[in-house]
Amino acid sequence: MKKHRQYITSNVQMNFIPQNFWGILIYFVFISVGFFGIASAEKPASVLILPFNVHSDQDLSFLRTGIEDMLYSRLSMESKLIPLNRKKTRQALKDLPGLVSDETAVVLAGKLQADYVLLGSLTVFGETVSTDARLIDVQTKLPLVVFHKFGENRGEVVRHIDLFTLQIEDKLFGRRDDTARPSVESEKKASLWRSQNFEVEIIGLSVGDVDGDHRKETVFISENRIYVYRYADGRLESIGEISGQQTDKFIGVDVAGINNNGKAEIFITNVQTRLGRVRSFVLEWNGSTFIRIKDNIIFYFRVLNIPGQGKVLMGQKRGVDKIFASVAFELQWSGDEYKPVKEHVLPKHVNIYGLALGDVKNNGQKMILAYTLYDYLMLLDKSGREEWKSGKPGGGSATYLEVEEDSRSKISDVKEMTRIYLHQRIHIADIDNDGKTDVIVVNNHDKARRLLGRTRLFSYGLIECLAWDSFGLSQKWKTRELDGYLSDSAIGDFNNDGQNEILVSVVAEKGSSFGKPKSFIVSWDLALIGEPQ
Repeated sequence: MKKHRQYITSNVQMNFIPQNFWGILIYFVFISVGFFGIASAEKPASVLILPFNVHSDQDLSFLRTGIEDMLYSRLSMESKLIPLNRKKTRQALKDLPGLVSDETAVVLAGKLQADYVLLGSLTVFGETVSTDARLIDVQTKLPLVVFHKFGENRGEVVRHIDLFTLQIEDKLFGRRDDTARPSVESEKKASLWRSQNFEVEIIGLSVGDVDGDHRKETVFISENRIYVYRYADGRLESIGEISGQQTDKFIGVDVAGINNNGKAEIFITNVQTRLGRVRSFVLEWNGSTFIRIKDNIIFYFRVLNIPGQGKVLMGQKRGVDKIFASVAFELQWSGDEYKPVKEHVLPKHVNIYGLALGDVKNNGQKMILAYTLYDYLMLLDKSGREEWKSGKPGGGSATYLEVEEDSRSKISDVKEMTRIYLHQRIHIADIDNDGKTDVIVVNNHDKARRLLGRTRLFSYGLIECLAWDSFGLSQKWKTRELDGYLSDSAIGDFNNDGQNEILVSVVAEKGSSFGKPKSFIVSWDLALIGEPQ
């Protein structure tokens, strides 16, 4: 069959060549048109390279110039890609005020007849550096390559630019030889990103699209204030802040679209400090500001991301004589209320904080994973029977509720209060897309080993990924240790690059009469995270 095909092709080619002058002329015109058509199709694409924005308290203009030089040098591929003239670019930028947005960059590139536009930023904190950049297709106005890397010193900027240009070449022209690419091992350190400092003690955080524009926002809380930020140019930019009352104590925040109107609600679990009553509320963006769509709700809130079910809003009431009732509810939006639709009887000492549901064993069975009263992880079947418990405590939280001790045997009339510490979130998901369930937990190191009933002395924290084997949950990988206390965690696409990240809030310093509190937010790329054990 193969020889037969070759024979037919050969015959067609020979018979196609005309035997007269006009035929020969037409033939060569046809060939010429085809040739020049191919040549024009292979015309090099053009890219408008805009100067990077540099965020720093020092004059680092030399870095900006160096980045520009590297980009022009590495992206000058005469047969494939040509940067627009640098002088022409600077002339066009003279009429543009301040920082250039993506939309403005696309318009400018269109006027200059460029196929692509490249822009980015550099954020420097002390010696650390964060590089953010993107390549946008001018015709579709969509980003083709979104890049963000963190480095522990300024010298890593060179490696960042190399990685970025390699990603551009991969996207536009196909993969280069692997020998020319940095190894995954060398990229692991660059998977870490750090935000600017905030002069608050972050208690909780969550991620979601709160304004319905298909971009995610990061929402975090202090004791009685809510902060809404969006990632842009390597840092978090404020969208809005909402104050509570002086008597409020916010203990949790969750972001999820439960009422299905295209915008995610912000669920704030609030306990009034004076009376200890649960008075939670829900915020929603109305197009110009955040308003309370429901107030004075008597439920503690927690959103669980249940594999196969999605985000589920859980609610639990305060007990008659204890912090938590023994029953939790799945809540759904109905009419104009969040109403209980399903009841869950929880095992003793288990509440919606530090609770997760999922196929932990990878056997098709949904099970309960929760922390015990003293922060040991335990796996329970649907009936509440314990199947496994960790050999050492994990998690560790500084957020607590207070309950009055039984004073019947006490002589003094002074009320004694006991602190009930809430548990860290547990995330169950297949984060590396290998078809198996992973468990993500925060571990904070308590120097007092939880021996002090009313105090937690956390010195550092890290994130662990656990996976089930024949003996139980064992460590798959862990992140580097971060000084301070990891107060909350989330999994989501907080920087809108199309990939989920692990996000944690870190309390570096607690506020006191000697100084203000200091917190920041850290993220890891899921594809590059961890230190295999």
